[in-house]
Amino acid sequence: MDQYHSFSSAVNNNDDFVNVLIKYKYISSTNVEKTFRSVDRGFYYKDEDKPHAYDGSLNLLCDPCVYATALESLKLCSGHSFLNIGSGIGYFSTMAGILLGRNGVNHGIEIDKKLIDFAIEKLAEFKLNSAAIDHHDFCEPIFIQGNACELLPTGYYDRVFCGAAVPPEEFEFMKSLIKIGGILVMVLEGALLKVIRQDEHLWYTTELLNEIFEDSFPLLLVPEPCSLKIVTFPSVKPLTLQELCRSNIRSFMRQHLQKENSELKIYTECVSLNSNAFKQFVCEKKDEVVEQVNLQDIENVSSDESSVIDIDNFLDSAKISDDEEESDPSLQCPLKRVTNIQPTCVWTHGIYGPLDTTDESENDSEADSDLKNNYFISDYRLNELSKRLKENIYSLSIPTPLKHFLNYYRID
Repeated sequence: MDQYHSFSSAVNNNDDFVNVLIKYKYISSTNVEKTFRSVDRGFYYKDEDKPHAYDGSLNLLCDPCVYATALESLKLCSGHSFLNIGSGIGYFSTMAGILLGRNGVNHGIEIDKKLIDFAIEKLAEFKLNSAAIDHHDFCEPIFIQGNACELLPTGYYDRVFCGAAVPPEEFEFMKSLIKIGGILVMVLEGALLKVIRQDEHLWYTTELLNEIFEDSFPLLLVPEPCSLKIVTFPSVKPLTLQELCRSNIRSFMRQHLQKENSELKIYTECVSLNSNAFKQFVCEKKDEVVEQVNLQDIENVSSDESSVIDIDNFLDSAKISDDEEESDPSLQCPLKRVTNIQPTCVWTHGIYGPLDTTDESENDSEADSDLKNNYFISDYRLNELSKRLKENIYSLSIPTPLKHFLNYYRID
């Protein structure tokens, strides 16, 4: 459980905004970091209001700390079914679509028709102009107008997020929306809660953030008790064969380009557990605490390769056994097995950033320069991966209409 901090910082672009969320430990995984970098928060604001998009002073969107904590806690994966209650202008649903991939279900329900219309407009603009859909498989959100309390409690969804403050009497209904093994994140009585459904009649609830200012969140509207109205989403339709082929072709091209040109990948401050750089860092910097550590076993802790870990916490919670020895030729130190790891989601050397732990004052200017050189360019016309992907598509020996289809009809 963490105490909630009001977000305020002198940042004026999306990448600096994400870096602050990382610094204060609201973002802790590379997948969520890439998602926040890929969807510019300022895109949902008018030009004159964009300076306020990153400091939380103009309340068009839920507080960024809550969004970041929720997205980390939901652990959205490809193929999940997801419901966003109070989807508003579509920002959170669009980020969810990046994590859900092509085979997911991405539903948003909003009671305000004007917000629905705006969300649909911004989604169309996002698909037309954003480089994010070149960097990720995207699950397009489906928005409907309605009251979430009029949905059937069928336990359909893998993941549910409610950005409105839930009245206590609706808690049981909210829990009924998730299937066994599902996760619900919502605001209730001043706290951000995470609820995991363990079986048909058993849920496990934890507090993620406390002391949230409830007046910062709209109250979830509850229909009249006598209301018999039922709200439903359109039937989920599988992708057509053409759409599957397009997704596979683009995915293959993207992976090939990024393999040949690593600079085309989205730059991240968070560090993967399974990266060689992380393993090398532990070997070099922690030998005074433990001589030999096998980080290969971290893969047995979590299948999420994007997780990051606090090195000090990791070593404090791990027991080193000497009965087995292994070696990794890619590292400069021998390895031994780590058991009884308590996984956490935190940071390299305490906060975030480069693995090099030399004096921070010496590295700050270099780190700032690296960050600026690696800012995510959201306009597909200027993004290098988008440009190369388009070049590859239009170099194919296929009819021009198919090339346009492969490029999502983005014709300059």
